[in-house]
Amino acid sequence: MNETPSPPVNSVEGSRSRAPWRVIVASFFFLVVGLGGMWVYYTLKEGTAVGLGALEPLPPAAPIESLAPNRVRLFYTSDGALLAPEMQEIARSASTYERASAILQALVRGPRSSALRSPLPRGVKVRGLYVADGAATVDFSAELRNGLRGGSSAELLCVYSIVNSLLLNCSDLRSVAVLVEGQPVETLSGYLDLSVPLVENLTLLASEPNPGD
Repeated sequence: MNETPSPPVNSVEGSRSRAPWRVIVASFFFLVVGLGGMWVYYTLKEGTAVGLGALEPLPPAAPIESLAPNRVRLFYTSDGALLAPEMQEIARSASTYERASAILQALVRGPRSSALRSPLPRGVKVRGLYVADGAATVDFSAELRNGLRGGSSAELLCVYSIVNSLLLNCSDLRSVAVLVEGQPVETLSGYLDLSVPLVENLTLLASEPNPGD
């Protein structure tokens, strides 16, 4: 009777001796794959950052005014010589841009009190608003210049109705520039220089009545 030969001892020992090498090879394989994956990830990430950096820069984000009050003072006139404030409600705003835009729209609509009138020409519209680095640039329709009637007082009241209403209600704004139909103008009627940004003019403000009066 033939007996089944036993496997050579040296074959079993060879298999055992190769087992650590398999572990080492497998570990090296996974290490290479992992490092390769990390290289691809950071390469793509760096490429994305470079791509975004090549885009045109966006305008600076307007600071959040989470506690901005809804009530604002809009400046009209009662006597044609000075600006008189009228308190109005506007929608709560999340940014200086939104707040300034709401102020301009309310200002163009005109006063609620019959004792006041708007120094802005009839039919004027706000075509655009730009806010950056504390400066507001407001673009008006042609009526701002073509519809203005009167002398130097009319021009002063018209312009500073806009400037004071923005700057005295938006703490982040420091100056206002005025455009007409998208173009810079030197003046509206020949009296006030509009070639440079303007700041508030407090000398044109009528005194506010005391609440107890």
